[in-house]
This record gives sequence, C-alpha cells and structure tokens, in this order.
Amino acid sequence: MSPCLAPPKPVTFEGLKIEPAFVKVRASATLRNFKISNERPSPLHRHPYHQPSRQPYAPPPPRPFIQEDTLKAGQIQIERKSFHLTLKENPRGRFLRISEEVGGKRNSIIVPTTGLKDFERLFSEMIKASDELPSIKSLPKAA
Repeated sequence: MSPCLAPPKPVTFEGLKIEPAFVKVRASATLRNFKISNERPSPLHRHPYHQPSRQPYAPPPPRPFIQEDTLKAGQIQIERKSFHLTLKENPRGRFLRISEEVGGKRNSIIVPTTGLKDFERLFSEMIKASDELPSIKSLPKAA
C-alpha cells in the first residue's frame, strides 16, 4: 500500500487529538499550501472571558448637543447634485460644512477655517488643471 492510500491516523496538535473523520485537508496545485478545517467547533477557540450579552444590541448614546451658529449659507445645483456650503461657528471654532445631497442622501465634509486658504489653493489648482488638460473623449484612440 502506498503512503497516499494508507488509512488516516489521528493527529495530535498542542495536546489535542484530532480524529481523521473530522479533518478535511485541501491542498493547492503546488502542494505547498494546505488548509485544515474542522467540521465541528474547535475547543481551542473558546473565550472564557467572553460572556454573551443578555440584552439585545443597544445603539450608542446620542451625542451631546453643541450650539452651532450659522454665519453664512449658500447652495448650488450641479446636474443632479445639490451642494450646500455653510459657514458655522461653535465653541471649538469656525468651520465650513460642505454637504452633498443626491437621491435623498446627504454626505458632508467639514473644513476648519484655519485650512480654508489651503483648501482654496488646491481647489484653484484643480480648476486650472481641468481647464488645461484635454478631455479623454478628445484624445486619439490607440491602435
């Protein structure tokens, strides 16, 4: 009998005896990588310190209310998107909130006023690049 056809023997791993009836071995084509999976839960993965929760999942408590004063607001519609720019102030400082509304969903970013000059510079560079670079549609097709 060749070694490949020999009946499987029990395997001992870290003091645990794994019977061949519960072990599946999947080998790759190169036989370098193989995976062993148990059909039943492994006793090695017990978490004695983890106790199941007796209460169903509860959402986190709401954030405390922080007073925000609106200093200036504006809105622009571009294609099917609506952008809202709002300059606000709260006890932590001033900031610009840029919100995008598409299909009833709203996403926002907040830029602190300390970074508005850098934001403006980068925004201007993007506008300049958009005007100077040719459109992909106008480029010749590769043969």
